[in-house]
Amino acid sequence: MSLSRAYKESFQDILIKKLKSSLSNNNADQQDLLPICPRCESDKPEIVSFSPVKGAWIIYNCPVCIYSWRSAEPDYATKPDRYNPAFKIKMENISTFAEVPVIPALRLADRD
Repeated sequence: MSLSRAYKESFQDILIKKLKSSLSNNNADQQDLLPICPRCESDKPEIVSFSPVKGAWIIYNCPVCIYSWRSAEPDYATKPDRYNPAFKIKMENISTFAEVPVIPALRLADRD
């Protein structure tokens, strides 16, 4: 049985609201749950997935610059102040970037 997209999006919205609520209550242990994007410093990360092993890692995606990272990565890939400045993206420049191309469908070899 698979869950509908609407159900998944609803669940994600509820989860993010709960996480943000816990952050707003100054819960220091939760500070890493919704980090800002290391590359563009947007405050809009999305949770993509959780580790099958509870608490091992969380995968985040930034919808602004399309950077994805796992919470268990080293600081140089997860913390804005440690992220390599050569790879940073300035928010004001994003609108000038070319559109991200769509990945074409997989072509299967013809079988006789």
